Amino acid sequence: MNILLEAKLELLKAYETMVNKGMWVTWPDGNQYFVIRPEHFRELLEPSERVDEAEDRLEAGRRARMAPVLPL
Repeated sequence: MNILLEAKLELLKAYETMVNKGMWVTWPDGNQYFVIRPEHFRELLEPSERVDEAEDRLEAGRRARMAPVLPL
């Protein structure tokens, strides 16, 4: 399977897990916010970094396959 797709699926799974761990709070101004604990936020960082790395690897591979630009 594509590395980027796998990384994005892992990130989606991490987001789904956060939905179960967080809660909605209403502030005095009436706005609602979804709140998670800092340690749960850190659990999102690793999957997010894997997506960034996969995108970088794909971009580097794409650039390596491009024809070189010759000066005129």
